[in-house]
Amino acid sequence: MNIIECPHCYTRVAARSDDSCPACQQNTIETSGADRSKTQTSVPVQSALPPVCCQCGVSTHRYVEVSATVAGNAPSPLARFVTFLLMVSIVGFFLFEKESRGFQRRRDRLRVRMPQCDVCAQNGPPVLEYVDSENYRMTFVVDRAFKDAIVSVA
Repeated sequence: MNIIECPHCYTRVAARSDDSCPACQQNTIETSGADRSKTQTSVPVQSALPPVCCQCGVSTHRYVEVSATVAGNAPSPLARFVTFLLMVSIVGFFLFEKESRGFQRRRDRLRVRMPQCDVCAQNGPPVLEYVDSENYRMTFVVDRAFKDAIVSVA
């Protein structure tokens, strides 16, 4: 079973036995109507990206910030219960009420500055496809020239 990039949705998939993409249901062999100048790439958060428009591949010095808010780690229910018992028995209810706010789910804001020319900016900011909050990476559908420029810089 080979992993391929679907020419229609740019997702890396294992095509079904009838060559259809499990993500978009289109035929992965039939490329008519597909924009072959596009591909999907994962960009590390806070990385210095080359001055190549991510949507059309032309040189640019204009950057746009794309951000996403993701949930961080929170204590398990068991950890909350044990903490509750310890705090009540040691310090009392008043201190527990004050400290319990620390158990709220943490939220992180991930940001990346994507290069985008003035012409492409008229269509809106780059569309974020996926956020990998564990590895601090954001995935976009980009122009192949932009992806090639990232590889050559790395």
